[in-house]
Amino acid sequence: MPPLGPEGFPWEVVGAVPEMFQTAWGSVFKELDLQPGERLLIRSGSTSVGLAAADLPRNHGAYVLSTTRQPTRATLRSLRVRPAISAGEGMSCRGKA
Repeated sequence: MPPLGPEGFPWEVVGAVPEMFQTAWGSVFKELDLQPGERLLIRSGSTSVGLAAADLPRNHGAYVLSTTRQPTRATLRSLRVRPAISAGEGMSCRGKA
């Protein structure tokens, strides 16, 4: 069994964390120039980069909404991200409060 990294995660997972946050930072702050108080909609918010892209601007003072499938809504809520749209089969969407 290979040695485990922080919190017991495999090193392959630990090694991916900086990349997902770097990708999210570049998209949100360099490309969009998001400012505190602005709103941001993250598509596929329960992916690794989606979670990072929701976490960074929320901590920067932005209001973050996300699209997600029903089973992952609890994950996003635990991160204080409001799942706004639940995409079902055929990508038909409906708003969620």
